[in-house]
This record gives sequence, C-alpha cells and structure tokens, in this order.
Amino acid sequence: NTLGIIKLRRVPEVLFQMKWIKDLSLDNNNIMFLPPDIKTLHSLQKLSLRGNQLEELPSELKKCWDLECLLVERNKLQALPRFLYT
Repeated sequence: NTLGIIKLRRVPEVLFQMKWIKDLSLDNNNIMFLPPDIKTLHSLQKLSLRGNQLEELPSELKKCWDLECLLVERNKLQALPRFLYT
C-alpha cells in the first residue's frame, strides 16, 4: 500500500479502519505528525515515512506490536524515542 509522492499533509483517517495493513508507505509527502490512531494498525509490519516533515514519533506507535521495520530518514526528527529500543 503506497501513498507516496502525492504530497499528503496528514495521514488519511480511512487508513486506520484498514486493520489488516501489513506494509504502508507514506514516503515523500508533507506529513508533519502521526496521529495517535496509528495504534489501531496492529498487523502493521513495515511503515515507511521517509521524506516527510515529522518532528517526533507518537508513543502510540509502540502498540503496533507486529512492527518490524520503521523507515524515517529525511524527516525533522532530532532523536528516536526510547520506546523503539525496548
């Protein structure tokens, strides 16, 4: 599921109803934040957010239990949150 390079400013709410998504690419958009509803995507294994405007990652991301791959290069992140290391 790829929604890259269409210059989204936010993650479409309809995605949070698609609980079966395993691989989601939102690369090269203008997304500034991930909404807390990201936690509803329990089947998500790979999330690619490269080339956006993210300054931080929400703690709700840790509730994506199956997440194995998180790609966040080329954002405005100063540091990665500690919950990603545990």
